[in-house]
Amino acid sequence: MLDGEEALADPKRGMLAASDLRRRGWTAALIRQFVPVADAQASNPRCDIAASMNLFECSRIGAIEASDAFQTVRARGDVRRESARRAQADRREALLAWATVLPIVVPAWDTGDAMEKAIRHYEGLAPEYRFTNVVDGIRADPWFLYQITVEYLAGWAARAEEVLEPFYGTPGWREAHLSVRIRILLAIADAYPRMGEICRRSILMIEPTELMAGLA
Repeated sequence: MLDGEEALADPKRGMLAASDLRRRGWTAALIRQFVPVADAQASNPRCDIAASMNLFECSRIGAIEASDAFQTVRARGDVRRESARRAQADRREALLAWATVLPIVVPAWDTGDAMEKAIRHYEGLAPEYRFTNVVDGIRADPWFLYQITVEYLAGWAARAEEVLEPFYGTPGWREAHLSVRIRILLAIADAYPRMGEICRRSILMIEPTELMAGLA
């Protein structure tokens, strides 16, 4: 049975638009295969300049939906879509799992040496890549010094993030990338305890979760 609410604004005509068919589970492929020619056309009630809407008789649609051919083709499509959905979910889970085991390598320098390297690196950056253009007195601001040192160390460990780039835009990429970035910050905090609070705050800016327990 057709739901009268699915019919177009003029239910006396007993017509359905393509949007009504999609709400009933029809795909574009099903429409092309079973009703390639519309029974009528009407202007779009939401936009005067839009293309005319194809309309299909309710009785025709009902008969098609009840046919074995339609039900067989639709069932096959449902199976394909479910298979694709599962494959996508599996790829996503595999990528997230891989992100948890990618090696994270943080340089094992003396903390003072790491800071000096970070200062020299920062001073050599173009102004647009600095947090601030004021480079004099960096050593007088421990908090800022820790911040640029963490960024510098994270750059050294970024290889783990780079190996994810071929998967950019795929399901799970963003979560995997964030997971690796958090693991890098946790590794820096472990290797350089004085940087722990900076790492903690950096993680909170990414995703405030129970992962912070790793810095407790």
